[in-house]
Parts: sequence; C-alpha cells; structure tokens
Amino acid sequence: MNKKTYYCIAGHVFSVNMVLDSAYEPFKVTGENATAVFEFNIKMESFKGSICHPITQQKDGETEISAGTYKEKIYFEFGLSGKRSAVLITDSCYREGTLFVQEHPKYSIDSGLMVMYAMATATRSTLLFHSSVVMKDEEYAYMFLGKSGTGKSTHSRLWIDTIKGVKLLNDDNPVVRAFQDGRVFVYGSPWSGKTPCYRNDYAPLGGIAMLYQDEVISVRELVKDEAFKCILISVSGIRWDDQVRVGQQNTIGDILKSYSIYEAGCRPDSDSVKLCHDAICFSRQASK
Repeated sequence: MNKKTYYCIAGHVFSVNMVLDSAYEPFKVTGENATAVFEFNIKMESFKGSICHPITQQKDGETEISAGTYKEKIYFEFGLSGKRSAVLITDSCYREGTLFVQEHPKYSIDSGLMVMYAMATATRSTLLFHSSVVMKDEEYAYMFLGKSGTGKSTHSRLWIDTIKGVKLLNDDNPVVRAFQDGRVFVYGSPWSGKTPCYRNDYAPLGGIAMLYQDEVISVRELVKDEAFKCILISVSGIRWDDQVRVGQQNTIGDILKSYSIYEAGCRPDSDSVKLCHDAICFSRQASK
C-alpha cells in the first residue's frame, strides 16, 4: 500500500495515496497530526462501470465533465477530445474519493482533485475560482474574471508590466476563503492553467473585476444581483448538490457584504489597466 502524502491549500488539508508532481510540491505538508478534509486515492486503471443516473454535463473546449450516481455513490467522468480519460467515485459528503485514470494522467489527476477540492470545501466558506489573480505590494490580491479567451491572463500581465509591486499569484484557479470575522483571503493553488505559477502564498482580497473586450474602455460597479451572478458563474463546483449550492451561495454573500464587484471593458493596453486599477483600489480604500 502506498504511503499517504498530505497537501494543504487555503488551510484545507487533504491526503493522496501517492506523491504528486512538482506543481504540488509547494503545498506539501507533514501529515502525522493533520486532519484531512478528504482522502484522494488514485488508481492507474480503467473503470468498468458507467453513470447509472446522469445529472449534469459541462463542456469547455475539448474538455468535458459528466456527473451522476453509481451504486449510491457520486460519479464524475472526465473527457478530453471526446474520449474518457478518468472517472472519480466519491461518497456523498466528499470525504473519500477514488480516481481511476485511463488516459492523460496529468489532466486526469488535476481535474479529479480540483472537483474533489471544490465540492469538499464548498461547505467550509471556500470557493475555487476560474480567474487570474495578481498580488500588489504583498498586501492585496486582485482577481480578474471573465469567459475563456476574454484576456484575463493578458490583463494580469499588463498589471505586472504597468504597476510597480505587482506579481502573479495564480493564472487560472485561485482559491478564495471567507472567515467569520469578515476577512476574505485569496490563495494560490497547484492548478494554474497554461501558466506555471504554483505559488503557495495568499493575500487579503483587494477587489474583483469581470472583464470583457471592448474598444472603448470603461468600468462600472455592478448592482448586487449582477455581482452575485458574476461570481457564481466563475466558481467551480457542480451545483446539483444542495449542500454545495448553499455553501457557495453563503460564501458569495459573505464576499458581497464587504466588496463591490466591477465590470470592465478592456483593451490590451496600459490605459485599461490604469482605469481598472484606480476603480477597484479606490473601492477598497473607501470601504475601510
């Protein structure tokens, strides 16, 4: 039997029955006294079963996730380029999962772990985002949301090039955690899309901007319902499960108690960066 390895992301510890690749190394912790939020077992073999009761299916380019039930367990199937690559079987509380890897080990393990993490921590005031995020002066984190291809990564790079003291925290899947005292923090993760940025670091949330491409640059504050929807569609996790859906909604509500969310029409230039920066930084300073 393989020895368990422990990892910690945003303060949540989980165990894996093997050592993961170098992207996870900064998040590795000693587990003798750790209480794992979930246990993740990996088997490099094909799963013979299939979904008994399909619930939902999501597609993003060549990637696909299907979900349903299998023998009173929760079933996730991951596909890439039209072919099944892995299957995740987990209990209904997302405390223990087994990933059966059939193809594309790196993609399969990352996808399985992201889903397991998002579902297991949704009831713990934690959200896994589809976002690019930068840190400024090691003091605050600024998140950029938007559809794939909108230019989130480009906008982050322009912040780094244009504004002194800015560095990348994560370029695809940061974690946001809200605390009972009202503080909200943004954390790096081992999942950063095509940009290798696996930084085990964190900072208080400074602001959030939903980006879209436009020749005329602009920034406007979203009203509460718009802001809620903007965050919800950027959060990972399949929401047929009541406990997951309610957990996500509660955490989004906690974020909106303290933060304004902005929509920014952007070009890939420094003028867009300065306008966006000034708007969300002013909002943070005004809320103090």
